[in-house]
Amino acid sequence: MKQSRFLPVALIATGLFLLLNQFDLLRLNRAEWVMLGSALIGFFLLRRAFLSEQKKGLLGGVFFVGFAAGLFLMDISLLPISEETGLGMMLLSLGLANLVYFAFTRLHTSSVVFGLIYSGFGAVFLFSYYEYIDWWSVADIVELYWPGLLILFGLALLIDGMRRQKNSRNKSENSRDKTVSGPQTT
Repeated sequence: MKQSRFLPVALIATGLFLLLNQFDLLRLNRAEWVMLGSALIGFFLLRRAFLSEQKKGLLGGVFFVGFAAGLFLMDISLLPISEETGLGMMLLSLGLANLVYFAFTRLHTSSVVFGLIYSGFGAVFLFSYYEYIDWWSVADIVELYWPGLLILFGLALLIDGMRRQKNSRNKSENSRDKTVSGPQTT
């Protein structure tokens, strides 16, 4: 059984940060702790994703790193601290995570649809904060075109189903070819 090093490393890092904070060598406020924790979790998940064939942890890793980046931009005053910008950054990082996940795995076409939806809503929150767009005009557009989201999601599910069917057909043909030809001797 393969032993995971995530928990011991996470405990050591947490203990080190808490000890430094206890002796006033490292003074972080609550938002900075969340930013640092999100970045560490994101980097651990990204490392895990790129070490595995299935890219497990990629979605979460990109989300947490993107969320930490948004908090960092707020901390250095490049983004104002508000509910709109916080929610906008969270939705943008979730959308980006879905798009990156699809780019690396090509597993679920629905990841592209969700990525575009999350990114779109995140952009709406950010643009509305800076008053580039009006909420009422966005509400009118969403009210008029929301069935298009159903169509996109349905198309993504159809494409995913056809891909799975093609993959299962290829696997069954490969296993049948191996049984028909018999064992190979050299």
